[in-house]
Amino acid sequence: TFANVFEECLKEEEKSEPLTVDVVAQKVTEAAFKKYNDKRAAYKDWEKLTCAQASPLWANVKDVRQELELMSKGMKWKPSQDLMKSIKVLAEIPEWKERLRCLIDVLDIFAVVDDGEETFSTMLAGLEKETMPLKDLKKLILRLEKAIRALNDYCWKIIKEIAAAHDLLIWLDKIGLDDLNNVINGVDDHSDERLIQEDTISSLMEIKQFLAPLRSDDVQFRVSGFLEKLRELTDKNKVLAERISLCNSHRSALMNMYENITNRGEVTKERIKNAATKGVYIFKRDKDEDRCSVEMSYETEK
Repeated sequence: TFANVFEECLKEEEKSEPLTVDVVAQKVTEAAFKKYNDKRAAYKDWEKLTCAQASPLWANVKDVRQELELMSKGMKWKPSQDLMKSIKVLAEIPEWKERLRCLIDVLDIFAVVDDGEETFSTMLAGLEKETMPLKDLKKLILRLEKAIRALNDYCWKIIKEIAAAHDLLIWLDKIGLDDLNNVINGVDDHSDERLIQEDTISSLMEIKQFLAPLRSDDVQFRVSGFLEKLRELTDKNKVLAERISLCNSHRSALMNMYENITNRGEVTKERIKNAATKGVYIFKRDKDEDRCSVEMSYETEK
């Protein structure tokens, strides 16, 4: 924690004058010790500290217990369990923010209404509120952990990939399984699709099958039921996150391939019509080889 205070004082001094050895050794060091002692003293009433006030001091601190014990030496306070837990949670705020943003996106993708007494959006707003008292942070995280108790680490991995693949999954939801089978059958004889390996197409089918139970027309999931179903499905498939990531990285190519394959019948008919109505034919006769050839071309609309 002292290193963070020292770095802060160093940056402040650097704005006012060039740093020299004497300035750092005397002025900056003295200012850092004074500021550090002021911060230590403030932890006597740590419940009054906001997350924004406490956060810079604890950046990159690994052992919270040991650091609090060092900070409390010579002070009129001792580190309590509540303080230790609150500081540990403080370090996890960036991760919780990212998780909540992804979860909110996933609920939106699957049209799950978050109608609890305290929604995930409300919790995210709380974490982003710089004036939140440090003492309230632990309570919020406990409520959050209770709300998402069905989820494990792999569920969060899936949630992150689903959120990143928002456009892919919305598109995939509009496609029937029969259409996907046609795509799989059409890969071998199509042009650009050879760049997309067959396992990518089969992964797309796997994702489609995974989505089906989460989008059932017969069931309108509440948040808790949706999270439990998500956990159930992810427990059965430990490589789904990788499948989603793979397909999302080829999203544009997959969409183009689908359009090309599903529309190639119409494209063929259009080409035949253009050949008959717009085609310019050039017939050539090769006297030496005693054969004829024909070339056809037509202009397309730009």
